[in-house]
Amino acid sequence: MNKDIVSVITGDIINSRNITPESYDVMLYTLEQTVQLLSEQLPLKYDRYRGDSFQLVCLHACDAIKVAIVIQLAKNAVNPRPMRAGI
Repeated sequence: MNKDIVSVITGDIINSRNITPESYDVMLYTLEQTVQLLSEQLPLKYDRYRGDSFQLVCLHACDAIKVAIVIQLAKNAVNPRPMRAGI
């Protein structure tokens, strides 16, 4: 049995229903592109569900805080709306 420790980041955009459709699309595109770039450097598994919620599995637990910060910064660059994220 594999006993490696992984980290799971769960995120949700707060009050995303109050965002214009254009801003919403830009924000999701930014999230997808950021995860794509991160996954080229780090072993990640990503899934988006219920529209604006997502989970990322960092196969190396020590990468989780870096990944969470990069995602938050990328999202803030296009929309300052708050995002909940837990590791």
